[in-house]
Parts: sequence; structure tokens; C-alpha cells
Amino acid sequence: MKIQHKILLFLFALAQTTVVFAQDFWTMTNCPDTVGYYCTATTSDGVLFAGTNLGAYRSYDNGETWELVITTNFIDPIYITNENRIYAGCYPSHIFYSDDYGTTWDTIDTPAYTSKSFLLKPTEMEILYGGWQGVYKSADHGETWNLVFPSTNNNTKINDMAIHPNGDLFTCNMCPHDTTGCGVYISKDNGNTWKRTTMSNQEYIVSLEVNSKGDIFAGSRGHYSLGRGAVLKSSDMGQSWTIIKDDNILVNTITIAQNDDVYIGCSTQDWFGGGVYRSSNNGLTWEKLDSGIVSIPDVKHLWYDNTGYIYSVIGETTKIYRSYNLFTEIDHNEFATGDFSVFPNPFSDKLIVTCETMNSNDDIEINIFDINGHCIYNNKTSGEKTNINTSLWAKGVYFILSKNNSKFNSYKIIKK
Repeated sequence: MKIQHKILLFLFALAQTTVVFAQDFWTMTNCPDTVGYYCTATTSDGVLFAGTNLGAYRSYDNGETWELVITTNFIDPIYITNENRIYAGCYPSHIFYSDDYGTTWDTIDTPAYTSKSFLLKPTEMEILYGGWQGVYKSADHGETWNLVFPSTNNNTKINDMAIHPNGDLFTCNMCPHDTTGCGVYISKDNGNTWKRTTMSNQEYIVSLEVNSKGDIFAGSRGHYSLGRGAVLKSSDMGQSWTIIKDDNILVNTITIAQNDDVYIGCSTQDWFGGGVYRSSNNGLTWEKLDSGIVSIPDVKHLWYDNTGYIYSVIGETTKIYRSYNLFTEIDHNEFATGDFSVFPNPFSDKLIVTCETMNSNDDIEINIFDINGHCIYNNKTSGEKTNINTSLWAKGVYFILSKNNSKFNSYKIIKK
């Protein structure tokens, strides 16, 4: 399979080449027809998984081709750890997991019937699992379970979970016919006990995300007495909440990019305006991002991929869309400077870049950019090998560009 390397659009401007910018923000992936899609998730190196009504699909090329890797009913959600272990919640009461990118799967039995489970893994052997009955915890990877947060009644559902940078856990509840138990809860002891935050118990919260600064964002499907939905934010661990968007929206999903841009996906139910909105200033202002999606998008799910794409599950018949104005793609051989290599990849504390030009008198300029386009390393070298100290860099995806006169090489690299 031919591997393509993504280079930020502004790098081409830097190289004084011609760039054609896409007018639309979204493009439809080549996802199979007649399949109902619920969720997406990606590994750290960009392998895409989708949960559907027929099982789980996998794509190695950003949604251009797909293969069915789990054949069962109703996979939702999919959760992938930092070590690329893949968990897939299955209706009614199982969890699949894989350590080889979905080639083989093992199963975990869950303790209670649920129509939609949510899970996360605070440590290697621990799993938190939520549904209509509340939150269950297993400290031995699913061998035994304890009910650590029971629902207040049978109508209360655990909708989502999030981890704060300090390790505290958050979960959100929604009750369609009652306000009892709704809101956002916090656990400071790894999920063993839970306490409600100060949010009103009338908010039907369905999605939670935490940015790198520790701000908590909660998406509401509506207010029991007022009807409308909202995005709420807390910067003090849930001690207070501020509504940062509430104009004609029912929020289904939130995702946060590596640069802390906030994306929300909204429902068209009950004549509310659907669509995707983005805030680049922590919720002060918002812009709508629907270009490229047919009709009014009813957004079921959003997922930010740390290789730079955003995926969205759209509509009643459901299709998966991918953003494509963030990056353009070129082959890394297109602008060859001679012999060029990067080792190791993935890397940890050190990166070795080897460059050899056709003309030994030519300098080579090396630039390294983070996922948001910020240049974090710049150097010129006339030697063949450059050692770069990367010990202080954050984990994630980077792009390296070597320039020799008007010739270029480019690679995607990952710090683990």
C-alpha cells in the first residue's frame, strides 16, 4: 500500500509553490453503503475504525477503503488507548478488544444490559463501563466488576466519560423523562466514588471533553424546562459552569483538536439547526463548518484524529465525512534532495536525521512542525547526520521538512 505523507498547506507557501485551497471543509469518505454508522476512532498512527450496526470496520487510508473486522450487531463506542489497544463496545453486553490493530479480537463480558456503553481505561488493567444502570469498574480487565456509581433510577443513562490532565475522572448523565440524576459528576479516586458538580440537574448532558489546560466542555441535548441545548464550560473542576453557546442547538458530540480548538456536532431533531461549529478561542466565538456536506447535517459523532483529520458521522442514513482543508497530501519522493532518512520513527527522546545532497557544498535546512503548524525546530546543516534532542516535546504527530535549494523531502513522524 502506498503511504502518503501529509504536509501543512502553509509549508507549500513557505516553499513558494502554488497551492490550490479546497473550498469545502468536508469530503465524504468512501464508506460502504447500506451501513449505519455510530462512531469513529483512530490509532496514534492514523488507522481508522468505525462502529456500525453490522460490526466494526477498519481503514488504513483515511476512509478510502474499508474492511469489516468485527461481524456483530451495534458497535458503539470505540475507545483506543495511548498504546493502541482498541476497545469496541457491543450491544447488548460485551466489549471486544484488540492489540494488533483489529486483526484478532478477544472479548470481555460486561455485568449488565445496556443499549450503549461508554468506557475508558485509567490504568492498564482497569476499565470503566457505563450504561443505563450506572458505572461499573473492573480492576482486573473484566474478570470481575463492581458497581461504583449506580443510576438514581432506571431512566438515567451514562452518556460519556472524560479524563482531566490531573487524572480526575468525569462522567455525564441524561434522563429523558426526569431530571433526577442529570448533570456532570467527578471522581477524584480513580472512579471508586463520584460527586455531582454544581451544574443544574436539569441539563441533559451527552458529551464531555477536556482540553490541555484542564477546561471541561459539556454538550447538552436540552434543558428540562427550557428545551434548548447548550455548550457549557468549567475552568475550576466543575465548581462553576458557564454557558458558552446556546443558540438553537442540541449538542450530540464534542471533540477537541490538539491545538485546543473545540468542535461541536449538533442535531436537527425537533427543527433545531444541525451542523458542525468550531471555536478557536475557548468558546468566545463560533464559526459554522458545514461546507461539503449535503443538506442540513444531523451530526451524530465527531472525532479528532491526531494525524490532523476530523471525522464526522452525519445523517439518519449515516455517512462518514473527513475534513480535508487542514492538510494536503504529497508523496515524500516528489521533492527529493538525495538520500534522506529519519530514525527512529516513532521516536522518544532523540531523533536522528540523515541528509546527503547531490552537491556536498550545499546546506540543508531542516524544519520540524507540530500538528498545528508551529515550527518547533529549525537548523541548517552541511553534514550527513543531525542529532535532535526531543525529550521535551509532547507526544503526538510531527512533520519534518528538509529543504535544499528548491528541493524538498517530507515525512510524518510520531513521538511515542
